[in-house]
Amino acid sequence: NHSTKKDMRRWLIGAGAGVVGFGAASLASCEAESLRRTDKVRGVVIGGGCAGSMLVMSMDHLMNLTLVDKKSYFEFTPILKEYMLGQPKSDDLQEEDKNWFRKYFVPHRLYMHNSKLVVGEVAEVAEHHVVLKNGKKIAFDFCFICTGSGSNVPWRESRAMTVTERAAEMAKYSRLIDKCEKITIIGGGATGVENAAVLRREHPEKEISLLHSHQTLVPAHRPKTSHYVEQKLREAGVDVKTMAKVTDVDYDPETNKFVVKYTYADRDGEVIDERIVKQMEPVDYVMDCRGINPLTQCLQKNFSSHLDDRGFVQVNEFNQLDGHPHIFALGDIARQDSEHGRESGLSYIVDHVSTVTAMITSIAFNNKISSGNNIFDIGFPMQFIQLGPQDHVGASQLIGETRSLLATFISRKLYPTYLAPFEELKMKNPVSLDQNSNIRLWLKQQEHKVAEA
Repeated sequence: NHSTKKDMRRWLIGAGAGVVGFGAASLASCEAESLRRTDKVRGVVIGGGCAGSMLVMSMDHLMNLTLVDKKSYFEFTPILKEYMLGQPKSDDLQEEDKNWFRKYFVPHRLYMHNSKLVVGEVAEVAEHHVVLKNGKKIAFDFCFICTGSGSNVPWRESRAMTVTERAAEMAKYSRLIDKCEKITIIGGGATGVENAAVLRREHPEKEISLLHSHQTLVPAHRPKTSHYVEQKLREAGVDVKTMAKVTDVDYDPETNKFVVKYTYADRDGEVIDERIVKQMEPVDYVMDCRGINPLTQCLQKNFSSHLDDRGFVQVNEFNQLDGHPHIFALGDIARQDSEHGRESGLSYIVDHVSTVTAMITSIAFNNKISSGNNIFDIGFPMQFIQLGPQDHVGASQLIGETRSLLATFISRKLYPTYLAPFEELKMKNPVSLDQNSNIRLWLKQQEHKVAEA
């Protein structure tokens, strides 16, 4: 319905669907009429997370897009912890819970106008087609890989194909957490810190401990911010152990308890002496929040040379795979030379989607951006950590590091954890025959360049 569509648009705009900049793509002078085609350019988007959803909404008018996703809906994963770690939920959703799901779990079809949805999983990406796990092949002129990253946090990985199934799955986890008296969190990055803060706020009666291998929490931030975060967690009653690298987690089925073993590490997280092993008291649940794992298995067969040692995709400044200008990687899985060591962040996803959309739009309109292509932006890259409803800490390129009230105001108004005010998005008309020919002409030129190289 209209209100649900509006919620989806509002979220995507709040998340920063990206502002189209002027692309740098150039068209060589040659006759476009010979390449005039009535069939529209085909694009395949793999993955319907933040990057994939933004890309489909931004480029729905530019080509015949097919979105391949394992589920029929979009979910905003950064907000899951607020639901999962809060008060226990029943399988029968209350009206408040239903409204929450309407905001953050939206069927893909509600924002897809000219695009097609295929519920399935891509097993292999080839030069001009993808192969699904059921054997079906989908041909493409452009491929946009937005498979995202996996996590050890259990509720991030789901087999639910519908929002109803996902709601039941999450309710089960919330009841599991509610029964636990002692919980240990492994990893002191943004995910681990936020989970610890939510648990202490929602369940003050529980014993929460956090182990981190480095000297400071959230090491991607400045020392002052790291110190502030650690201080706030300790004041809240979280047992924080830094420079403690976990070596093993044992489960005892008789007592239904977990035992975490760790050793001492230096300030950079490297083990000092592996012979020294400490053991924590048994706990009811262990939450592993260490890092992210790129989901790039579909590239292993034909594009393994473009993956680094951790499985991230190496791309150029336009998010293209070198030597394959029609194949793009966006979001968590993509790495440019200037981005080594960065944490996952929505600001990078926004930048990637903006870059690719601007490039394709520039090609379609013969290096001219149409005034009707209004795509929105959050204004500046940023990353904030939520320690409480009125206590956020983080950084942005505009104002640098900031804490408490200012960070809370900025993150609540602009960061996609909350819905931001926006102007109604005007859906774009499909590209004309001439513009479609421009894209095909560019593709042909890129093929010639690759062949000559």
